[in-house]
Amino acid sequence: MPERSEGLWMQVSQSLPIPLEATLSCAPGEVLALVGSSGSGKSTLLRTIAGLVQADSGVIRCQGQVWFDGERHIHRTPRERRVGFVFQNYALFPHLTALENVMEALDGGDRSARRTQALGWLERVHLQGLEARTPHQMSGGQQQRVAMARALARNPDILLLDEPFSAVDRVTREKLYLEIADLLKGLAIPMILVTHDLDEATMLASRMVVLSKGRTLQSGTPDEVLLKPCSIEVARLLGNRNIFSALVRRIEPGGLDMVLDWDGDELRVDYLAGVEPGQRVSWVISPGEVNYRRPGYPEDRLGHTYLGGRIAALVRHGETVRVVLALDGETERMLHFTATRNLAQRSGLVTGGHARVALPSHKIQVFPLAEDLSRRSSRGMHTRTGSDAPGSLQDDKPGDGPVRLA
Repeated sequence: MPERSEGLWMQVSQSLPIPLEATLSCAPGEVLALVGSSGSGKSTLLRTIAGLVQADSGVIRCQGQVWFDGERHIHRTPRERRVGFVFQNYALFPHLTALENVMEALDGGDRSARRTQALGWLERVHLQGLEARTPHQMSGGQQQRVAMARALARNPDILLLDEPFSAVDRVTREKLYLEIADLLKGLAIPMILVTHDLDEATMLASRMVVLSKGRTLQSGTPDEVLLKPCSIEVARLLGNRNIFSALVRRIEPGGLDMVLDWDGDELRVDYLAGVEPGQRVSWVISPGEVNYRRPGYPEDRLGHTYLGGRIAALVRHGETVRVVLALDGETERMLHFTATRNLAQRSGLVTGGHARVALPSHKIQVFPLAEDLSRRSSRGMHTRTGSDAPGSLQDDKPGDGPVRLA
């Protein structure tokens, strides 16, 4: 039997109601973020771990215990699994005070001892002095802290967080991120976070798993997944708008580089094994890897492609600005890049103005041409408007839209 130190390991499959074919692992002290579009199975996986949903087949092991084994007909009840669960709507008892809500999670001992422990947890989540308040007397952020204290008071073997910040405003959320990140650092249990917000996953998680229709598509650190998606599907799910197709013009001597023809512009990229001149390929680059170049900046760095165009849109978020560049040329091509608010202001980036960017060849990923891109030719995706705009995505409902990149 695996040792307690192994954390969580699971491999489950089912066909209904939400298809699953997923493998996950999470070490003690690790925060694993599950991201994906609506209907990808994120929340269903959490409920499967907690025992609220039973998969058709597979195995779930946590901290040295077998919680589920389809072949051996083992299925521990939710009560038999020591799970700390923070729900999206907090699920607090409305008629109980903050103190009483936390005390409900404590097993054994007399009331005085449980009260002392509950007070300690409320203090750890910065709610001292609010012990006597009921949920309707507290803000969303305060309710979230009570829910976190209650989950951890159980001394759980695993902590499950299902969209825990979605019900609070952005300002409160930013403050909670720092508090929760500090709290999670001291925990030696596996922690799994379901979120639709990539900023949230990047800030809190040490590893990220991308899900689609119940399947695990890619796993890695947030930077690895965001900057190096393993497929066009992953890039699209993560909200990357820089997804294009181009023609392979030539393979450079030595076979390490190749040059693409992207509607008349030459694009230097790393060689993709198996492709030949004249073949079409898909390519993608993260907006964060497209480098803005000020006027007069030397454009002679090897391995870089320089492009210019008109700024079609500026989207500001906090200290970051997303710039949509309508590239020069006969065809309509929209390239997205990011800049700090300070850089945008100092450089005079305004809608309708001109800008140039550099695309490092080693930051461009090339894939065999996806079917849907062949129908779109080499045009880039437009900025989202109306129903195509990013927003809050609810899990386990049909859909295949991107995760929100706030």
